[in-house]
Parts: sequence; C-alpha cells; structure tokens
Amino acid sequence: MSGPFDMPNSGCIARAACVKWSAVLIAMLAATTSAQTGFARSGERSWTHLGGSSRRHSLVSLPCAPSTTPTWVRATDIGGHPITFVGQAGLAVYAGDGVEDGLVFATGRISPPGQPANQHRLFAFARSNGAVRWQSQVATPVLDSFSSPALDEVNRVVIHASGRRIQAFRMDTGMLAWDRSLTNFIVNASPMVTSDRGPADRVFITDYDGFGGSSRLYCINADPFDPARNPYQPGEILWSYPIGSSSGNSVSYLPADMGGESLVYVATVGPDPGFAPGRIYAFPISDTIPSPRWTYENEIPEGYFGGVCVVPPDPFEPPGQPPILYAATYAFCSSCGSDSASLVKVNARTGEEIWTVPANRTQSIPIPLPGGRVALSAGIQGFGTVPNVQMFEDLGASAQLVWDTTIGLFNLGGWTHQPIAAQFGGYDVLAVGVPPADFTQVSPEMLIVNLASDPSREDFVLRHYAGSGGSPAIVGSALYSVGTLGLVALGPSPRQLDVNGDGSLGIADLYAWENGTGNRDVNNDGTITGQDRLDLLSFLRAPEAAMMTGGRE
Repeated sequence: MSGPFDMPNSGCIARAACVKWSAVLIAMLAATTSAQTGFARSGERSWTHLGGSSRRHSLVSLPCAPSTTPTWVRATDIGGHPITFVGQAGLAVYAGDGVEDGLVFATGRISPPGQPANQHRLFAFARSNGAVRWQSQVATPVLDSFSSPALDEVNRVVIHASGRRIQAFRMDTGMLAWDRSLTNFIVNASPMVTSDRGPADRVFITDYDGFGGSSRLYCINADPFDPARNPYQPGEILWSYPIGSSSGNSVSYLPADMGGESLVYVATVGPDPGFAPGRIYAFPISDTIPSPRWTYENEIPEGYFGGVCVVPPDPFEPPGQPPILYAATYAFCSSCGSDSASLVKVNARTGEEIWTVPANRTQSIPIPLPGGRVALSAGIQGFGTVPNVQMFEDLGASAQLVWDTTIGLFNLGGWTHQPIAAQFGGYDVLAVGVPPADFTQVSPEMLIVNLASDPSREDFVLRHYAGSGGSPAIVGSALYSVGTLGLVALGPSPRQLDVNGDGSLGIADLYAWENGTGNRDVNNDGTITGQDRLDLLSFLRAPEAAMMTGGRE
C-alpha cells in the first residue's frame, strides 16, 4: 500500500504516476514559479474558519497524511502544565509565509499548581514542531461551548468567542487587539470574518439567549479606522439584529470572486425549539441595520443548531446560476431513529427550497462533494439514534440517502463533529473522528474512509490515526486534530518539505530531491524512500488538483 491514500493494489500505479508527474511538474512549474517563493505561491492555504473558510465547505484538494505516526504531539502549555483541549472545538491554521512562521490555533484550559483551576486559554503552536508560541487568556465558555477560532489574515489577528466576549489577538504575539462584549452568552457559534471588502471587512457572530427568542446576529468592524472609507474602530459593533432563538449558528459568506452576492447566511433554532420550524436568513452586508433579503422556514418543526455551507455557482453551467446552501437540523425526540431531522438544499439567491430529505440529527455542517453527493456527520448516542456519517446523493431537484456508517457497525462522526473531505490523486476520502463517550471529552481516533466505497466493504477504512479525532484541519500536506494524545500533527511539516533549506517551498525543493541533495527524508521516518517523494509531490500538486476541480475547494 503505497498510493497517495494507501488504496489497495494501487502502489505500482501510484509510483508510475508520480514518476510521470515528477517530470511534468518540473517542466510545468519551472515555467511559472521560478521566481516564486513562500507558501502562498506553493499551494498552501490557511484554514481560517470552522469548515476551512467563510463558506464552511470542509473540502480540500489536498492529500491526507500518509503516515500514521504523528509528526509531533503537544499536550502541555508554555510552562509545562497539561492542557485539557476543548475536544469538539475546531482548529484554525495559519499557513505562514516561511518555513518557521505557520501557526496552529486551539483552545483549552490549564490548572497550574497554586492557581485557580480551569483557566481557559487560546494557544498558538508552531506548525514546524508544536512549540507554544504564545497563550492568551479568554473568557470562560458557558454550557461547555465548543466555538472554534477564526483567522483575519488581512489584519493578522485570530478571533475567539466565549462567554459574552468576542476577542481578537495578534497572530504573532497573542496580544489583545480588540475586545467586545455582547448582550448574551455565545454558545458553540464560531466567528466569521470577510476578507474581500477592501477597507471595510466585517466579523459576524450570533449569541445564545437560552431559547427565549431574543438571540441576535452581530456585525462588527474588523478593519482599521479610516475617516472616509471605514469610520469605525476595530471591534466596534455596527449593528445587531434579532433572529429568534440561536445556539451554535455560525454565519457563512461566499466571497464575490466566487460568485457571492454580498450576503451573509445564518440558520437559527427558530421561535420555539422542538415545536416550531427553524429558519435560515440571508442578510445584505451593510453598515446600518439591514432587513433580511429572504427568509427560509424548514418544512418540519425542528431547528438548526449549526452553520450552513455555501457552494458557488458551477463554473461549467451557464452564467447567472445562483449559489447554493446546504443545512441540517437537530431533532428533539426521545425515541426517533436516524431520520428524524432533515437536510435541505436552498437557492442562496432567493431562499427557495430545492429539496429536503430526512437525516440524522446534527449540529454539524453538511459537506457537498463533487459529483453530486453530500456527506453529513450526525447522531448522538441514545435517544433513538447513534453517531454516524450519512452519504446522500443530490439528484438536482431531490435527494436520497445512499449509505450510512451504521450498516458497517462503525462508530463515527456524531452531531458535534466536523469532518473534512479530501480530493486528491483520483481518490475521494473523508477524515472523520471516532466520537468520545461524552461530547465534552476529546476523541480517541481519526479514520480516513474511502468515499468511493461504502461501509459494508473491506476497503472502506483506509487508515487509522490513534490519539487524534477532533474536528480536523488540513493545510498543505499536514492534518491537525485534537485527541486523547493532545494536539496531533500528521504529515510533513513545512520545515520537512523545505528540502533545499532555502526558507521557501516550491519547484527548487523537487529539483533538490531528484538530484539527491538536501533534506530528502521528507516524512522524517529515518529513511529515504519513494514515500518521501510522494509526500513532496502531493504538496506541489495541490494547485493543479484545485485547478482540476474548478478551484471550488
């Protein structure tokens, strides 16, 4: 097993393909990247939000880490105190602009001897080796909230929401950039920040009111004060809008260059959880309080407890097609099965429902896949259901369930988990965790499953990563996840990919590897084999893979 995803019987094919791609890449990349340096020009994109980006898509054109041995594990803070990570919170990863500059951001708590217990912190870890670059105090989460941090790369801050506070910290130092208190607590909702609005980018977040119907959507200024173009201070609340009841409802946004229409999308629990339908709103981005462009109401009396995924118009369809939304509900039912909630597809321009299909209850965001499929992590142990991953076929105007992991007796996914789908080298896989006994705990294991197969077949599970299983992030050739071992990095670090040691990643590293010079042990396993070349080629092929999927990752 030696292919990019260890597919059965694919070793010879994979090696031949990589030899071919080695020559192709040298010719192709040399013509276009000879003067390029740094990660941004080598195919790496930061993992900026829960789900990877502001549109919460959880899909990458990158390989999953081929080795099951961690590159590094970190379980202690800067003072050597054990970290209890927020097990179900997602990560944010800054790709960096040099081999030492990348950072992984995670949340957790520490209890130093002689000090108050359970001090909550936002941590920044070096991508190269897991060293703690800084740790900053954050507000104590309420109701075991598992909000994920978000990156504002334009202003170089990482934004975190907990308690009643939304805070922005300098990415390089951890110093507080701005701090704002909201009316209500924030529970499970993660911030969203735009990055394409010039001097007037905005942060959006929802709060939690205990289901009293008074939750709000907040619009907060992200950019520096400019008297003419942005007359607001960073962190200043421009407006808030009542959206009924809300919990875990992370806002989504599609950038204009991907077909976005200057709208933000937010799902809600609805006016009466468990008895009245949840709603999805589309709001125009404005500096003054807007009215919803449209409102969608679910067909069944169940609400949304998570975010929505925004899919750009298909570049292969005629111009003028609308973006699409996917969202899934959570059903309150003591004895219902795995079809008591619903998965919906909605026209993002008009709010018109395209289809709805029964689904397992969840807080997770659906993952639309190329080829007309949608993956969903859902379920809870008990109350008539179990954790699982469901696969649906989107037939255009309708949808149907294709399989779910309970048929193979796999205990995977769950209502709090956000998996990642990865397309690379002709393979479609899903990185998905094994749920812990309780959602407040960390996950014990991550599985890589073959989406071209199904749970009844032996080739469904391709790889196990023990000790790692929380909602993952993938950047470059590395996968990051929190698990029972701590924060786990799998796959080559930026430093290991820098074969020639010049401080940048690109075609020169492939030249060095092929010429037998430099750090050729890319996967750091103590030996130099064809797998090292595969790891390097996988990283360098990322831009080509994204191009072949229409740049829709």
